[in-house]
Amino acid sequence: MSIISVRATEEEKEMIKRYAEFFGLSVSDFVKTSVIERIKDVFDLSEI
Repeated sequence: MSIISVRATEEEKEMIKRYAEFFGLSVSDFVKTSVIERIKDVFDLSEI
């Protein structure tokens, strides 16, 4: 498995961490899922 780094301010990092924790996810799982969903949404729109 590969590693992707994302730069964020401390405020952004805390916001992401709290959101992920609220839904019982790790930050890594939350970010990965969010990115994949965004990509799928764009591809879905391009097929319309």
